[in-house]
Amino acid sequence: MNILISADNRAKINDFGLARIRPRANSTIHTQCGTPNWQAPEFWTTKPSYTEKVDVYASGLIYWEILQWGAEPYPYHDMTEHQLYVQVRDRDYRPSLAKLKRYPQTLLDLLKDMWAKDPMQRPSMNQVVERLLEYLC
Repeated sequence: MNILISADNRAKINDFGLARIRPRANSTIHTQCGTPNWQAPEFWTTKPSYTEKVDVYASGLIYWEILQWGAEPYPYHDMTEHQLYVQVRDRDYRPSLAKLKRYPQTLLDLLKDMWAKDPMQRPSMNQVVERLLEYLC
C-alpha cells in the first residue's frame, strides 16, 4: 500500500498517511501519527520520540512484506491495536521469519537487527543500505 512503482520500475517507499496541507510555513506535527502496525515500539509512549531509528524499524517491516510475496497481508494483521502494543512493545514479538528460509541468513539477520527493541541497537539507515548492497553484490 505504501510502495509506488515508477515508470522505470523503481520501487519508492512513501507514507501518504502523513500527508497534509500545512496551515502555514514551518508548521510541524506534534502528535503521534502513522499506522500502528509499522510503528516502532518506542513510539508508543506518552512522549514519543521520532528518530531515524523509527524509520529503520518500519523499513524492516516493509522489507519483510516484500520478501513474503503476499503470504501474509501485512505485519500483525491478525492483532487488535491493544494486542499489538502488548505483544510488540511489551513482549518483543516480531513477525515470523520461518517462511523466509530461502533467503540468506545475512539478509534475515538484517531484518532482526532493524526490529531490535532498543533503538540504539538498530543499524542506521546508512548501515542498512551498506548491508543491502553487500547482499546484492
